[in-house]
Amino acid sequence: MYAPDFEIKYIETVWHDEQTLISLVESIHPLKIELGEALNTFKAYTTIYPKVDEMDKCNLAIHFDIEPELPPHILSPNGEQIPLMKVVNPRTKKVWWTEGSVWLKKYKRWGTQAFRTAGTLTVISGDATFKIYIGLSDDSHKELERYLANFKDDLWELILDDNSYVGGKAKKTHSGGVDESTLKIISNLLAHAKVIANKPKAELREIQNLKERKQVKPVPRTFMELSTKGNAKTLTSRGTEPTYNVVENQYIHYVIASTYKLIRQLVQISSSKGSRYQGNIEQLNARLDALKDHRTINKDLVYKDLHVLQNLCDEHKLTDDLYLQLDRSRSNDFAHKIYIYFIKVTGNVKGSEKTYFVEYKYNETDFWSDKNNDHATKFFDISAVPALDLKIGYEYQVNATVVHNKGVSTKGNRYERFVVHYVDSIRVLSSSEQLNRNRQDLTKYHLEVKTLEASNWIRALNRDELIEQQKERDSILSRICFFETESEKAKSVLKSLEPKIKVFKVIEKSFKKMGVKLSSSFPNSMTFVQNQHYQYMHAGYRKLREQIGLADDDLLLSLEEIDSIGLINMPILYERWCLLQITKVLIQNFHFLCDSTWKRRLIDMVQNHNKNSRLTFKHNLMKRKIHLDYEPLMANGRTPDFMLTVGAKNKDNTTIIKKFVIDAKYHSSEFLASEGGISGVVCEMAHKRNYSENNLNSVFIIHPTLDAIKAATSSGVLLSPQKWAETSYLGELKLFEWENPRFIHQYGALSANPSKSIRYLDEFQRLIGMFLQYSIEESYKCQSHDDVNSNNFCMSCGSTDLVDDMPVSYNGKLNSKKKWYTCNNCSHHTTYNHCWNCQTRLIKNGEYWTYHSLMPMQPTNIKCPSCELPV
Repeated sequence: MYAPDFEIKYIETVWHDEQTLISLVESIHPLKIELGEALNTFKAYTTIYPKVDEMDKCNLAIHFDIEPELPPHILSPNGEQIPLMKVVNPRTKKVWWTEGSVWLKKYKRWGTQAFRTAGTLTVISGDATFKIYIGLSDDSHKELERYLANFKDDLWELILDDNSYVGGKAKKTHSGGVDESTLKIISNLLAHAKVIANKPKAELREIQNLKERKQVKPVPRTFMELSTKGNAKTLTSRGTEPTYNVVENQYIHYVIASTYKLIRQLVQISSSKGSRYQGNIEQLNARLDALKDHRTINKDLVYKDLHVLQNLCDEHKLTDDLYLQLDRSRSNDFAHKIYIYFIKVTGNVKGSEKTYFVEYKYNETDFWSDKNNDHATKFFDISAVPALDLKIGYEYQVNATVVHNKGVSTKGNRYERFVVHYVDSIRVLSSSEQLNRNRQDLTKYHLEVKTLEASNWIRALNRDELIEQQKERDSILSRICFFETESEKAKSVLKSLEPKIKVFKVIEKSFKKMGVKLSSSFPNSMTFVQNQHYQYMHAGYRKLREQIGLADDDLLLSLEEIDSIGLINMPILYERWCLLQITKVLIQNFHFLCDSTWKRRLIDMVQNHNKNSRLTFKHNLMKRKIHLDYEPLMANGRTPDFMLTVGAKNKDNTTIIKKFVIDAKYHSSEFLASEGGISGVVCEMAHKRNYSENNLNSVFIIHPTLDAIKAATSSGVLLSPQKWAETSYLGELKLFEWENPRFIHQYGALSANPSKSIRYLDEFQRLIGMFLQYSIEESYKCQSHDDVNSNNFCMSCGSTDLVDDMPVSYNGKLNSKKKWYTCNNCSHHTTYNHCWNCQTRLIKNGEYWTYHSLMPMQPTNIKCPSCELPV
């Protein structure tokens, strides 16, 4: 991995005057440095916050391991060079270079201009060029604090609420790693702490004080007073007073203070989870209320499909599209004899996407020559023209240079192969069967649109749709029941622990009042053998930490260190917040297991102690293993934020491995637009940085912007009627101009923002579930059945306890290709199907969890992500 010999951080300075620096504080984390395209060029991203006054005192600064010979400077767009100011940390003597444009006498600090302006900042130092991309955020301080609080709560929850079932049987927790035995331990700790606070161990310490003459125990000072004061009523005497600041009490004080912090954190986790569960319940009830015997149809999507269908009926428009494809593959220096062929495409040859089964003829008025006529299979191979895409059911006139050969396969079957080397021209024939079907569909579609316009775009559901809706209702009711149960558990923990927080706080204050210091060192004295209260405080505290998964002292110290941080560089905080969400979904929602050291490694990732780090997750029933790499070094030298390498053992005992690359981008709407929108950002990640490794890996970005998808569509009309499609793009249909239609669900952008939406964890679950369920397999290979080769699981709850629930069709016959599964845990229903036109596998997970686009007029049917036929 490339290790830069410089770092870029935010610094906060305090000045006595414009020449005298009093103090300098560095931010915890530096900006993430990326290599530029050219030699000695580097890139970094940051964000400025005009609405956050607290960040006004922070300046961007660069530190070099080797001091530059000449001062670095900012290169302005008009070519002006603005020198950076040298600042030396008075404590560490570390040298920083920052902008110091003007001395603000009123505030006693140097003001900056370039580092506080959104856009691209260019800094030159010697032969090195630094591009700092500065985004603008309109988030308020309150919204940024919500990010930070959510980040801290999620980290504590992951560490304390250990539902990963590592090392054996799962414990039955209430909330935040708390069960009945944990509550009992905390209650006993409180009871013994009260007794100790009322009667703590004390040691008598010798002192000197004034006493009446008859009670005096003389010390040397006493005799001096007798000689000087004569018959004084009081004299200095030897005395004693109790002291409570003994090692036993210091340790007990530490136990009480630590227990107080842990209980406070457990209460915070339970409160946070309780709020989240209530939000889930409200959301599920809203989904339940939306299930009616009729549906409001999205007219914009209907008109959009109507326009597409009209184009599919126009052979001239289809021919024009073919010429656009042809122009991208045409070779100007090809000069061979051109032949005229008429072909009818009847199918795709599996394993060769540019070879088709065809019928052919040499004149338009001839009859088609197919396999039934001469018992030979005809292949039409256009691999030499990669941009050209022929469609099943269409007839074409192709003027091309073709090598025509005949032969017999190893199985004794006759074949004819037409290998195309050059295409001069191509057109769609008006006699195409699919063209005629499209025209019939258009007539039918027009009638349906008129009916909807007359009914104000409200359509009654048919029988099949009502059956599907009932399944959705059953699943929602099951999840409501689950979240209500979990919510009650969280309330139970709050009810039990909240009152104890105040009592522990009072006891801790009493120890402070007695002058008892804190010490985490166990004194191992006889007091802990003879006094049952001291004895239990030690044993109970150890049991409590074991119970909640914090037996390791380093874990607790690291969590407390992280808990004390304030607002840091938001792109870095957002990146690590995304890391926690991915981890939460895998452990809590899909029930993956981790090894015994995962907590330590997760905290190291969060603290940035260990780049190129890995967490390994296993699911024995799902038969999947996942390596989650944070800032991994790819073979091409690039370092994305996250890479999930999924290994899945199939039902036939074969194994498939697929990689999913995720990059977190804390970009505002304005900054996204300046980068070409999400299309430009995803293209940059997938192809220019080649995170896709030549289209082998899926590549998605995660960002907080809610209006990015609408901005990415040319017409402003979304791709799908589902709610999630308003803010996220999962590759359900083609959105980006550069996308190849065959790479379905491979590139996209997920919007996740805790300050704007409570559904963000569902967005992560849908994305990761799509990876695990759909994207690890070849979606074009639907053969004798539509079921996946990998082991099935429920998208809604992550369970693998599924029942094969294939129904009998209404005419009494079984559908022999479709597959249906119902989850025994949450009643969620999953259907495995295929596209009738191109055979692409389709998986329906109910309206909410389905990551394919749904038909706007048919809410129970999927629009194929490959051929995108509107009907």
